[in-house]
Amino acid sequence: MKVSVVIPCYNCADFVRNAVDSVFSQSYKNWELLLVDNNSKDNTFDTLKMIEAEHPDSVKVLKELKRGAPAARNKGLESATGEWIQYLDADDILLPDKLAHQISMIKNSNVDVICGSYTFVQKVNPRLQFFKKLYYAVCFPNLSLRGNTLEIVKKPYLGNIWEGLICSQLGITSANLWKKRILNEVGGWNEQLTSSQEYDLLFRILKMTQNVVRDTKPLTLVFRRSNSISIAGDRDRKVRILLNFLNLREQIVSYLQGKGLYNNRINRFYNRFIFRYLMRAKNKAPEEISVKIKQLDLNIPIWLKIRENITFLLKK
Repeated sequence: MKVSVVIPCYNCADFVRNAVDSVFSQSYKNWELLLVDNNSKDNTFDTLKMIEAEHPDSVKVLKELKRGAPAARNKGLESATGEWIQYLDADDILLPDKLAHQISMIKNSNVDVICGSYTFVQKVNPRLQFFKKLYYAVCFPNLSLRGNTLEIVKKPYLGNIWEGLICSQLGITSANLWKKRILNEVGGWNEQLTSSQEYDLLFRILKMTQNVVRDTKPLTLVFRRSNSISIAGDRDRKVRILLNFLNLREQIVSYLQGKGLYNNRINRFYNRFIFRYLMRAKNKAPEEISVKIKQLDLNIPIWLKIRENITFLLKK
């Protein structure tokens, strides 16, 4: 089975070769690499063309003028000749057995998406204060701190698939492996969204098929950089990200209610997850989130309210 690896590239000349090298290091060799320049302002395009010249048989450089990673990913999808699609952000890395391991999970199975595990990596101040260490320990039990590098292993939710979708625990863009056919059937990536993109895509896929396998072996490194959308500095942008996240969850609940799948268990799970999410994002937009919590009128047990308020104070 051939895998098309698609890397959207925007101003990544300084680090894209790390991602490319991780593809060439794969033990699974039946792949092609599509590098999609997305209006880069630095010398990214020249770097990509150099990589293409070095490996003309396996690398192809494309251009996408419409801004945004979803448009670049769709451009790669259009040109892909593989049966499977591996999306890889330009600042992430695939460990050498990533493709081989996930391809082995497909054989003799009716699979449309493999939701992968990954290791989240971030540089931090090596002299973390006591309360910051305590905050991380409370919120991230799979955390390890090595010098100035923070690593958190994130694995897919193994319970109800809809609960996994609600709580954003069905992998991440670079950790997942996607069947090209199903991506085309759902219309690819939503190019209008500025965040919550992979979970919008997963939602549309799950409405069509639930042939999903969850992979608990972390073989992708996801790096958090200063320009990451998850830590966007602009306050209005943070609010838009928050609203995109909540709007998608409301769409999921509405769909499940319409299909008669929204039971008391999922309702309890939804209420508690949304409350935890809002409390842990509260420092980004305190006023807006406080108003949103009141509007939603979530049914939350007192012990969870106490715990999340303590966690909020630790983070603050």
